Amino acid sequence: MSGINATLYVAGTTQCLPVTMLFTTELPVTSIRFNPQPRLTNQHKNCEQYLLIFPQDTNEALATEHSDVMYVIGSEAIHYDINAGSQQARTQYRQPQFVEAATIRVSQQLQGVQRQLTLPDGTMISFDDNDAFETWYRDTVFMYPRSIESGVTKLEKSGFSVILALLLVPLSLFGIFKYAIPAFAVTFASLVPNEVTQFASQQTLYSLDESVLDASNLPLEQQEQYLRYWHEMIVQLQLDPNTFNIQFRDSEVFGANAFALPDGTMVITDDLVELVGEDIDLLTAILLHEIGHVQQHHSMRLIAEAIATSLVIQFVLGDTSGLIELFGGISNSVAQNQFSQHMEWEADNYALANLDAVGLDKMHFVAALETLASMSDGSTTSAAENSHEHDKELGDSMTNANSKLATLLSSHPGIWQRIAHARQYQHQ
Repeated sequence: MSGINATLYVAGTTQCLPVTMLFTTELPVTSIRFNPQPRLTNQHKNCEQYLLIFPQDTNEALATEHSDVMYVIGSEAIHYDINAGSQQARTQYRQPQFVEAATIRVSQQLQGVQRQLTLPDGTMISFDDNDAFETWYRDTVFMYPRSIESGVTKLEKSGFSVILALLLVPLSLFGIFKYAIPAFAVTFASLVPNEVTQFASQQTLYSLDESVLDASNLPLEQQEQYLRYWHEMIVQLQLDPNTFNIQFRDSEVFGANAFALPDGTMVITDDLVELVGEDIDLLTAILLHEIGHVQQHHSMRLIAEAIATSLVIQFVLGDTSGLIELFGGISNSVAQNQFSQHMEWEADNYALANLDAVGLDKMHFVAALETLASMSDGSTTSAAENSHEHDKELGDSMTNANSKLATLLSSHPGIWQRIAHARQYQHQ
């Protein structure tokens, strides 16, 4: 007989017990009859063994005879008939639990991780000496006639599989983030009911009005003039004017800005109107960009991409903490920023493609961006004077490490990249 030590964790409790596992050809509790008598299939006739589990302080010889045995594991379920035994047996020995070997779950073989057996009642047995367990497990043809190594374990030990995985995993992640998630987001956005987007937009605008937005200080006549002009513009684009709800707000937090909500609500700040010198053509070019966001469902797509990205990163990194969790958070932010930047390019291209339809050209869009750029640069010279100098510097900045890092961490493309793109844009 040969045994191996382990720790038994009792199901449903915090109790743990050092145990010994022993193979024997003799059933324990010999004074008590088993009903029916254990029988072996042809597959196991040459290995008539039973696995006994008993406390480590029990003498192995005694363990094959009396009730210190906690579990008996055999090739088939064994029924214990205590009433058929003697009175002494019924009072002196407690009933061991009999388990069919096929019902036991064996943990995967992983480097540095203790092997475990889980019994049907949830009790778990953990082995301190993995090498001893592997030898013991492999030699136990009775219980486990199959190979000790599962397909996964064999792959983990294969150098070729490891190299192949190092190549395929990054390629797979690239494909998921580059193609699969954006495609999923487009489908998701198109399936969201209008009622959902309207409710989400109304709640968002309400929250902003209660926190960072104030009523516009622009004269009502001026607001109405802009709105009439843009109503005609939307008709020229062959869009439904009822889809869009253009509003003006004042905001110290947002400054000169404009944004769109999923239901077609678009907000333009007083500071933006002032920044462009109340030039309705420049405001129209900016508004076309916001219409592009609405028409291409960017808000809902961004939500879908954020959810999908988080799920993929969590799946790849697993249940993590510390530095790995920090890395996962940074990766998630970078991925979402790249999606956001891609949508900004889409909105820019939508505006550039539709300027002709409303009687404008790409230089109006360039001028609007240059005006925004001059504000962010804090420049006192005109945007036109600075534009060519910045466009020239753009090529150098693309090779600068700090510029690349800033691009990764920003939700918008660089303003001068957008200006250069607009200048070179050719409508097809």
